[in-house]
Amino acid sequence: MTSTFLHEEKAIPADEVIDSDAPNCDACAQRMWLGRVETKINDSGITCKKEFECKLCGLSRIVVSRRASPVLQRLPENLFSAS
Repeated sequence: MTSTFLHEEKAIPADEVIDSDAPNCDACAQRMWLGRVETKINDSGITCKKEFECKLCGLSRIVVSRRASPVLQRLPENLFSAS
């Protein structure tokens, strides 16, 4: 691994990677631009909806990713019950 002046770069496990590279356009193979991001957090986890668009040909693509929230999985069941 290379290092920067701030810290050592560390490998990130696949289940902790949140952002990924923008996809390539299916029509012209150019890298698409990120146009919009919607993130929703609820009891079932985190849903992230990203809208990419190609500035060259105008094609757009929506990528949706879902993952369980690690914080919600670790909360005890009796946390919110009345004592």
